[in-house]
Amino acid sequence: MKGLREQLWNNEWTYVIPNFETKYVIQNFDDVNEKYEKYDNNWIIFGIWKGKVAVFNNEDPSIILKSISRWKLYK
Repeated sequence: MKGLREQLWNNEWTYVIPNFETKYVIQNFDDVNEKYEKYDNNWIIFGIWKGKVAVFNNEDPSIILKSISRWKLYK
């Protein structure tokens, strides 16, 4: 997808090619991310950094969480 690499916070993040076969569910929406609970709960990873991931929503790729702890997601 175009533009995802530019969504990463900085150069310390590693861009990963999105794998549309592997979708994740967020199991813990904290205060910062609770506004995303209303969307379809299927997410695809496109960035990693120090135990955190950047994800976009499978149904609406324009919905992006630029940073969420990896432990909050499961397959």
